[in-house]
Amino acid sequence: QRHTIDSGYSEPVELRAGEALAAPRALATTGRTTAVKLTWRNRARGKVQVWRCDTDCVDLSGHWSRLGASWTSVAVLPGRASSYVDRHLASGSSYVYRIRTARPHAVSHFKFADARTR
Repeated sequence: QRHTIDSGYSEPVELRAGEALAAPRALATTGRTTAVKLTWRNRARGKVQVWRCDTDCVDLSGHWSRLGASWTSVAVLPGRASSYVDRHLASGSSYVYRIRTARPHAVSHFKFADARTR
């Protein structure tokens, strides 16, 4: 059985019943002067997609709202990736990141973390 999902976060994805990917675990961020380093544990073989929210990101009980938020895709990394450095950011600024793993017919749920450059 197939289902098409339009989450509002990406292009619609067609899922087949029974297929799902494990979400990255233990997402952590480290702010540097003009960069943020993200690290995580990846249990899936799908590509890792990384987005950054620059403005209007609101934490609603652990779930980052996309209402009015400006999400930018900053990286698509090969499977088994476990870190990424987002460079050329403004110093003293706050950012929110979301990551997930994806394959052509399956995606994981998002993991979120916030960070601040020095």
